[in-house]
Amino acid sequence: MIRTTKIREYLDLMQERKISAKRLLAGTGINPQSLEDPNYLVDIEQHDAVVMNLIRLTGESDIAFTVGDRFDPSDMGIIGYALLSSRNVRNAMSIWLQYSNSLLGSPLRLVVTEQGSTQWSMVVAPFSHHLELQRFYIEEFLVSGMKLVQMVASQSVTFRKLSFAYPAPPHRASYRKWFNCPIEFDAPQTVFSFTGPTMDSPIRTSNDELNQVVSQYCRDILQQLPRTGNIEPRLRSMFLTRSSRLPGQDEASKHLGFSHRTLHRRLQGNGRTYRQLKDDFRLDLARQYLDSGHLTQKEISHALGYASPSAFCRAFKSWTGQTPGEYRSRAGAKNPG
Repeated sequence: MIRTTKIREYLDLMQERKISAKRLLAGTGINPQSLEDPNYLVDIEQHDAVVMNLIRLTGESDIAFTVGDRFDPSDMGIIGYALLSSRNVRNAMSIWLQYSNSLLGSPLRLVVTEQGSTQWSMVVAPFSHHLELQRFYIEEFLVSGMKLVQMVASQSVTFRKLSFAYPAPPHRASYRKWFNCPIEFDAPQTVFSFTGPTMDSPIRTSNDELNQVVSQYCRDILQQLPRTGNIEPRLRSMFLTRSSRLPGQDEASKHLGFSHRTLHRRLQGNGRTYRQLKDDFRLDLARQYLDSGHLTQKEISHALGYASPSAFCRAFKSWTGQTPGEYRSRAGAKNPG
Protein backbone atom coordinates (compact mmCIF):
# COMPACT_ATOMS: atom_id res chain seq x y z
CA MET A 1 0.00 0.00 0.00
CA ILE A 2 1.13 3.56 -0.74
CA ARG A 3 0.62 6.77 1.21
CA THR A 4 -0.99 9.62 -0.70
CA THR A 5 1.84 12.16 -0.35
CA LYS A 6 2.73 11.95 -4.05
CA ILE A 7 -0.90 12.08 -5.16
CA ARG A 8 -1.38 15.34 -3.26
CA GLU A 9 1.70 16.71 -5.05
CA TYR A 10 0.23 15.65 -8.39
CA LEU A 11 -3.04 17.39 -7.49
CA ASP A 12 -1.17 20.65 -6.75
CA LEU A 13 0.60 20.43 -10.10
CA MET A 14 -2.65 19.83 -11.97
CA GLN A 15 -4.39 22.67 -10.14
CA GLU A 16 -1.72 25.02 -11.52
CA ARG A 17 -2.64 23.74 -14.98
CA LYS A 18 -6.36 24.32 -14.31
CA ILE A 19 -7.09 20.57 -14.31
CA SER A 20 -9.51 19.44 -11.61
CA ALA A 21 -8.95 16.78 -8.96
CA LYS A 22 -12.02 15.00 -10.31
CA ARG A 23 -10.36 14.50 -13.69
CA LEU A 24 -7.02 13.42 -12.23
CA LEU A 25 -8.69 10.86 -9.94
CA ALA A 26 -11.23 9.64 -12.52
CA GLY A 27 -11.52 5.85 -12.60
CA THR A 28 -9.17 5.34 -9.63
CA GLY A 29 -11.75 4.80 -6.89
CA ILE A 30 -10.01 7.45 -4.76
CA ASN A 31 -12.21 9.94 -2.89
CA PRO A 32 -10.56 13.41 -2.91
CA GLN A 33 -11.72 14.01 0.68
CA SER A 34 -9.91 10.87 1.83
CA LEU A 35 -6.58 12.37 0.75
CA GLU A 36 -6.73 14.69 3.77
CA ASP A 37 -6.48 11.68 6.09
CA PRO A 38 -2.76 11.12 6.89
CA ASN A 39 -3.46 7.41 7.45
CA TYR A 40 -5.28 6.89 4.15
CA LEU A 41 -3.57 4.36 1.87
CA VAL A 42 -4.07 3.49 -1.78
CA ASP A 43 -2.96 0.34 -3.54
CA ILE A 44 -0.38 0.23 -6.29
CA GLU A 45 -2.99 -0.12 -9.04
CA GLN A 46 -4.77 3.05 -7.87
CA HIS A 47 -1.52 4.99 -7.76
CA ASP A 48 -0.63 3.78 -11.26
CA ALA A 49 -4.05 4.91 -12.52
CA VAL A 50 -3.48 8.42 -11.12
CA VAL A 51 -0.11 8.66 -12.88
CA MET A 52 -1.58 7.46 -16.19
CA ASN A 53 -4.25 10.17 -15.88
CA LEU A 54 -1.54 12.71 -15.13
CA ILE A 55 0.41 11.79 -18.26
CA ARG A 56 -2.70 11.76 -20.45
CA LEU A 57 -4.21 15.02 -19.16
CA THR A 58 -1.00 17.06 -19.38
CA GLY A 59 0.07 15.63 -22.73
CA GLU A 60 3.66 16.22 -21.63
CA SER A 61 5.84 13.17 -22.22
CA ASP A 62 8.51 14.60 -19.89
CA ILE A 63 6.10 15.54 -17.08
CA ALA A 64 8.04 13.30 -14.65
CA PHE A 65 11.02 15.68 -14.88
CA THR A 66 8.75 18.55 -13.85
CA VAL A 67 7.36 16.55 -10.95
CA GLY A 68 10.81 15.47 -9.78
CA ASP A 69 12.13 19.03 -9.92
CA ARG A 70 9.37 20.15 -7.52
CA PHE A 71 10.62 17.75 -4.87
CA ASP A 72 10.89 19.02 -1.30
CA PRO A 73 12.29 16.74 1.47
CA SER A 74 9.64 18.06 3.86
CA ASP A 75 7.03 16.34 1.69
CA MET A 76 8.39 13.02 2.97
CA GLY A 77 7.57 13.83 6.58
CA ILE A 78 9.59 11.99 9.18
CA ILE A 79 11.69 10.15 6.58
CA GLY A 80 12.76 13.49 5.17
CA TYR A 81 14.05 14.55 8.60
CA ALA A 82 15.84 11.22 8.97
CA LEU A 83 17.60 11.73 5.62
CA LEU A 84 18.53 15.35 6.34
CA SER A 85 20.01 14.47 9.73
CA SER A 86 22.03 11.47 8.48
CA ARG A 87 25.76 11.41 9.02
CA ASN A 88 26.72 10.58 5.43
CA VAL A 89 25.30 9.36 2.12
CA ARG A 90 25.63 5.72 3.19
CA ASN A 91 23.58 6.34 6.33
CA ALA A 92 20.92 8.24 4.36
CA MET A 93 20.73 5.48 1.73
CA SER A 94 20.33 2.86 4.46
CA ILE A 95 17.42 4.78 5.98
CA TRP A 96 15.74 5.16 2.58
CA LEU A 97 16.06 1.45 1.76
CA GLN A 98 14.85 0.46 5.21
CA TYR A 99 11.81 2.69 5.62
CA SER A 100 10.67 4.28 2.36
CA ASN A 101 8.61 1.39 1.07
CA SER A 102 6.90 0.64 4.40
CA LEU A 103 6.20 4.23 5.43
CA LEU A 104 5.65 5.90 2.05
CA GLY A 105 5.17 3.09 -0.42
CA SER A 106 7.37 2.96 -3.49
CA PRO A 107 6.81 1.91 -7.12
CA LEU A 108 10.52 1.02 -7.42
CA ARG A 109 12.83 -1.64 -6.04
CA LEU A 110 16.42 -0.49 -5.46
CA VAL A 111 19.65 -2.44 -5.06
CA VAL A 112 22.81 -0.47 -4.16
CA THR A 113 26.34 -1.80 -4.65
CA GLU A 114 29.75 -0.19 -4.11
CA GLN A 115 32.68 -0.48 -6.51
CA GLY A 116 35.61 0.53 -4.34
CA SER A 117 35.67 3.69 -2.25
CA THR A 118 34.87 6.19 -4.99
CA GLN A 119 32.21 4.58 -7.17
CA TRP A 120 28.84 3.02 -6.53
CA SER A 121 25.76 2.08 -8.49
CA MET A 122 22.04 1.64 -8.06
CA VAL A 123 19.96 -0.91 -9.95
CA VAL A 124 16.38 0.32 -10.27
CA ALA A 125 13.51 -2.08 -11.02
CA PRO A 126 9.94 -0.75 -11.34
CA PHE A 127 7.15 -2.99 -10.10
CA SER A 128 4.90 -1.99 -13.00
CA HIS A 129 5.16 -3.75 -16.37
CA HIS A 130 3.66 -0.76 -18.19
CA LEU A 131 6.36 1.05 -20.16
CA GLU A 132 5.04 4.59 -19.60
CA LEU A 133 4.74 3.99 -15.86
CA GLN A 134 8.22 2.50 -15.65
CA ARG A 135 9.69 5.51 -17.40
CA PHE A 136 7.70 8.03 -15.32
CA TYR A 137 8.69 6.54 -11.98
CA ILE A 138 12.36 6.23 -12.94
CA GLU A 139 12.56 9.79 -14.30
CA GLU A 140 10.77 11.23 -11.28
CA PHE A 141 12.98 9.33 -8.82
CA LEU A 142 16.20 10.24 -10.61
CA VAL A 143 15.50 14.00 -10.77
CA SER A 144 14.12 14.24 -7.23
CA GLY A 145 17.06 12.17 -5.94
CA MET A 146 19.53 14.49 -7.66
CA LYS A 147 17.83 17.48 -6.11
CA LEU A 148 17.91 15.93 -2.63
CA VAL A 149 21.61 15.08 -2.86
CA GLN A 150 22.50 18.54 -4.14
CA MET A 151 20.62 20.06 -1.21
CA VAL A 152 22.21 18.03 1.58
CA ALA A 153 25.52 16.48 0.48
CA SER A 154 28.91 18.15 0.46
CA GLN A 155 29.50 16.87 -3.12
CA SER A 156 27.37 17.43 -6.21
CA VAL A 157 25.93 14.49 -8.13
CA THR A 158 28.31 13.14 -10.77
CA PHE A 159 27.16 10.28 -12.96
CA ARG A 160 29.58 7.91 -14.62
CA LYS A 161 26.83 6.44 -16.80
CA LEU A 162 23.05 6.06 -16.89
CA SER A 163 21.47 2.95 -18.43
CA PHE A 164 17.72 2.65 -18.97
CA ALA A 165 15.85 -0.59 -19.70
CA TYR A 166 13.43 1.07 -22.09
CA PRO A 167 13.62 2.67 -25.54
CA ALA A 168 14.66 6.30 -26.02
CA PRO A 169 11.58 8.45 -25.23
CA PRO A 170 10.21 11.30 -27.36
CA HIS A 171 11.81 13.76 -24.92
CA ARG A 172 15.29 12.29 -25.24
CA ALA A 173 16.72 15.83 -25.36
CA SER A 174 15.59 16.33 -21.76
CA TYR A 175 17.97 13.58 -20.69
CA ARG A 176 20.88 15.46 -22.22
CA LYS A 177 19.72 18.61 -20.46
CA TRP A 178 19.49 17.00 -17.03
CA PHE A 179 22.30 14.45 -17.06
CA ASN A 180 25.80 15.30 -18.26
CA CYS A 181 27.07 11.76 -18.80
CA PRO A 182 26.93 8.82 -21.25
CA ILE A 183 23.33 7.59 -21.58
CA GLU A 184 22.19 4.19 -22.86
CA PHE A 185 18.64 3.17 -23.74
CA ASP A 186 17.30 -0.36 -24.34
CA ALA A 187 19.79 -1.60 -21.75
CA PRO A 188 19.35 -5.00 -20.02
CA GLN A 189 18.47 -3.20 -16.78
CA THR A 190 18.20 0.32 -15.40
CA VAL A 191 21.43 1.24 -13.62
CA PHE A 192 22.63 4.58 -12.23
CA SER A 193 26.44 4.63 -11.86
CA PHE A 194 27.93 7.36 -9.65
CA THR A 195 31.37 8.78 -9.03
CA GLY A 196 30.07 11.46 -6.70
CA PRO A 197 29.05 11.94 -4.04
CA THR A 198 30.82 8.98 -2.49
CA MET A 199 29.07 6.87 0.12
CA ASP A 200 31.23 8.49 2.80
CA SER A 201 30.41 12.06 1.75
CA PRO A 202 29.05 13.89 4.82
CA ILE A 203 25.56 15.39 4.96
CA ARG A 204 25.73 19.14 5.58
CA THR A 205 22.72 19.07 7.91
CA SER A 206 23.96 16.04 9.87
CA ASN A 207 22.74 15.81 13.45
CA ASP A 208 23.36 12.52 15.28
CA GLU A 209 20.95 13.22 18.14
CA LEU A 210 18.11 14.23 15.83
CA ASN A 211 18.83 11.25 13.58
CA GLN A 212 18.55 8.83 16.51
CA VAL A 213 15.23 10.36 17.54
CA VAL A 214 13.64 10.37 14.09
CA SER A 215 15.00 6.92 13.21
CA GLN A 216 13.40 5.56 16.37
CA TYR A 217 10.21 7.36 15.41
CA CYS A 218 10.30 5.64 12.01
CA ARG A 219 10.53 2.29 13.79
CA ASP A 220 7.62 3.28 16.06
CA ILE A 221 5.45 4.29 13.10
CA LEU A 222 6.02 0.89 11.52
CA GLN A 223 4.34 -0.60 14.55
CA GLN A 224 1.43 1.84 14.36
CA LEU A 225 0.49 1.55 10.69
CA PRO A 226 -3.26 1.13 10.17
CA ARG A 227 -4.37 -2.44 10.70
CA THR A 228 -7.72 -1.97 8.96
CA GLY A 229 -8.77 -2.42 5.35
CA ASN A 230 -8.95 -5.37 2.99
CA ILE A 231 -6.09 -7.69 3.84
CA GLU A 232 -5.57 -9.15 0.36
CA PRO A 233 -4.45 -5.92 -1.39
CA ARG A 234 -2.06 -5.24 1.50
CA LEU A 235 -0.53 -8.70 1.12
CA ARG A 236 -0.29 -8.32 -2.66
CA SER A 237 1.42 -4.96 -2.21
CA MET A 238 3.94 -6.62 0.10
CA PHE A 239 4.46 -9.47 -2.40
CA LEU A 240 5.31 -6.94 -5.12
CA THR A 241 8.26 -5.70 -3.07
CA ARG A 242 9.54 -9.25 -2.49
CA SER A 243 8.54 -11.16 -5.60
CA SER A 244 11.79 -13.14 -5.75
CA ARG A 245 11.35 -14.37 -2.17
CA LEU A 246 7.76 -14.38 -0.97
CA PRO A 247 7.63 -14.44 2.83
CA GLY A 248 6.08 -17.22 4.84
CA GLN A 249 2.87 -16.60 6.74
CA ASP A 250 4.64 -15.88 10.03
CA GLU A 251 6.87 -13.25 8.41
CA ALA A 252 3.91 -11.71 6.55
CA SER A 253 1.88 -11.57 9.77
CA LYS A 254 4.69 -9.75 11.54
CA HIS A 255 5.14 -7.32 8.64
CA LEU A 256 1.44 -6.39 8.72
CA GLY A 257 1.31 -6.20 12.49
CA PHE A 258 -0.96 -9.25 13.00
CA SER A 259 -0.57 -12.47 14.85
CA HIS A 260 -0.39 -15.62 12.74
CA ARG A 261 -3.83 -16.60 14.02
CA THR A 262 -5.40 -13.22 13.21
CA LEU A 263 -4.08 -13.26 9.63
CA HIS A 264 -5.34 -16.82 9.16
CA ARG A 265 -8.77 -15.88 10.52
CA ARG A 266 -9.11 -12.80 8.30
CA LEU A 267 -8.14 -14.74 5.19
CA GLN A 268 -10.48 -17.57 6.18
CA GLY A 269 -13.29 -15.02 6.39
CA ASN A 270 -12.70 -14.33 2.68
CA GLY A 271 -12.64 -18.04 1.90
CA ARG A 272 -8.93 -17.91 1.14
CA THR A 273 -5.66 -19.29 2.44
CA TYR A 274 -2.24 -17.66 2.48
CA ARG A 275 -0.94 -20.36 0.15
CA GLN A 276 -3.69 -19.58 -2.37
CA LEU A 277 -2.80 -15.87 -2.33
CA LYS A 278 0.87 -16.63 -2.95
CA ASP A 279 0.03 -19.00 -5.80
CA ASP A 280 -2.39 -16.49 -7.37
CA PHE A 281 0.23 -13.77 -7.19
CA ARG A 282 2.91 -15.97 -8.72
CA LEU A 283 0.57 -17.11 -11.48
CA ASP A 284 -0.39 -13.53 -12.39
CA LEU A 285 3.25 -12.47 -12.45
CA ALA A 286 4.30 -15.58 -14.39
CA ARG A 287 1.69 -14.87 -17.06
CA GLN A 288 2.90 -11.28 -17.40
CA TYR A 289 6.49 -12.44 -17.75
CA LEU A 290 5.57 -15.10 -20.31
CA ASP A 291 3.34 -12.73 -22.28
CA SER A 292 6.11 -10.14 -22.48
CA GLY A 293 8.29 -12.59 -24.44
CA HIS A 294 11.48 -11.00 -23.11
CA LEU A 295 12.40 -13.50 -20.37
CA THR A 296 13.47 -17.12 -20.57
CA GLN A 297 11.85 -19.73 -18.33
CA LYS A 298 15.05 -19.82 -16.31
CA GLU A 299 14.92 -16.06 -15.74
CA ILE A 300 11.23 -16.23 -14.82
CA SER A 301 11.74 -19.07 -12.35
CA HIS A 302 14.52 -17.08 -10.68
CA ALA A 303 12.41 -13.88 -10.59
CA LEU A 304 9.59 -15.79 -8.89
CA GLY A 305 11.87 -17.39 -6.31
CA TYR A 306 11.88 -20.99 -7.58
CA ALA A 307 14.97 -23.11 -7.04
CA SER A 308 14.99 -24.35 -10.64
CA PRO A 309 13.11 -23.98 -13.95
CA SER A 310 11.69 -27.49 -13.47
CA ALA A 311 10.16 -26.48 -10.11
CA PHE A 312 8.55 -23.46 -11.76
CA CYS A 313 7.34 -25.63 -14.66
CA ARG A 314 5.66 -28.10 -12.26
CA ALA A 315 3.98 -25.30 -10.32
CA PHE A 316 2.74 -23.55 -13.46
CA LYS A 317 1.30 -26.77 -14.86
CA SER A 318 -0.49 -27.48 -11.57
CA TRP A 319 -2.12 -24.03 -11.80
CA THR A 320 -3.04 -23.98 -15.49
CA GLY A 321 -2.81 -27.52 -16.85
CA GLN A 322 -0.15 -26.28 -19.29
CA THR A 323 3.60 -26.02 -19.19
CA PRO A 324 5.04 -22.49 -19.50
CA GLY A 325 6.17 -23.34 -23.03
CA GLU A 326 2.68 -24.51 -24.02
CA TYR A 327 1.14 -21.38 -22.50
CA ARG A 328 3.55 -19.13 -24.36
CA SER A 329 2.95 -20.95 -27.67
CA ARG A 330 -0.83 -20.70 -27.37
CA ALA A 331 -0.65 -17.06 -26.29
CA GLY A 332 1.52 -16.36 -29.35
CA ALA A 333 -0.95 -18.16 -31.62
CA LYS A 334 -3.81 -16.02 -30.26
CA ASN A 335 -1.82 -12.81 -30.68
CA PRO A 336 0.40 -13.20 -33.76
CA GLY A 337 2.97 -10.46 -34.07
